[in-house]
Amino acid sequence: YRVYESSLVFSRGERLLSRIVTRKLTPEQAEAALGAMLRQLNRMSQASGILNDPLTGTVGGIAANDFYDAVDRIAAAQAPLRIILAAERDVYSEGPVGVEIVVQPDAKDMDFYDDELLTPEELTPLPPSPRPSGSQRSASEAVPKSR
Repeated sequence: YRVYESSLVFSRGERLLSRIVTRKLTPEQAEAALGAMLRQLNRMSQASGILNDPLTGTVGGIAANDFYDAVDRIAAAQAPLRIILAAERDVYSEGPVGVEIVVQPDAKDMDFYDDELLTPEELTPLPPSPRPSGSQRSASEAVPKSR
């Protein structure tokens, strides 16, 4: 047995990751961008000491309707905009990481760091991976094209 000490890693409402989008995105690009952000958050969370699920390798999950609601908000928003992944609640080392997806449209007057800019690679959709039907997707996995 291994015993892990529980410690607070992220506080409720803490901004975990953000990206600036400088042009209007299609729904497919919005889906790819959000999926890339969630995968990056998974890696970042593990590096911060959050234990992952040994079966899936992920630190959290998101309901498909929440994911696609955010995709729709991103695709409908005028650029520039900021996409923020914030901690939904306090997150301890044993996880899971729950996220709130915030879309801030009309970010032209907001200050930002260059590393917040969305890269072309983050807009490229990943090929769908085979999944058993009815299973919940994790926050770090690509989401299939079908709705």
